[in-house]
Amino acid sequence: MPRDENLLKYATPRQAAYLETVWSAGSISAAAEIMGINRGTVGRGIREVEQKAAADGYAPAPAGAGRTACRALERVRLRNERWERASTRNSDIKRRARNEPIEQIAACHGLSATFVQRIAGAFGG
Repeated sequence: MPRDENLLKYATPRQAAYLETVWSAGSISAAAEIMGINRGTVGRGIREVEQKAAADGYAPAPAGAGRTACRALERVRLRNERWERASTRNSDIKRRARNEPIEQIAACHGLSATFVQRIAGAFGG
């Protein structure tokens, strides 16, 4: 794993120790052996740092590095898009529930009437 000091600002003290040991030892397995812990623990710690960095918009650039961070960034982007669509849909349901039958709203959104009723009720519609 190439040394990337920028990742340290996203790491907890323990994760920073994992990173430093991996950088000095040259591999996750070697670092785990030096630290006397399972290599999966070290790998998970590093992935969590990369995911935090990706969520903040940072992804390591060197070839072969940062694939996990790039995937995490893509997952965050897709999740945010889904949340935005759901929020827009829920706002529309709330607005329309005051004047239109639940069944009509459900048909428009391709949802069950029960689900639409729950959304309208949850938002006080």
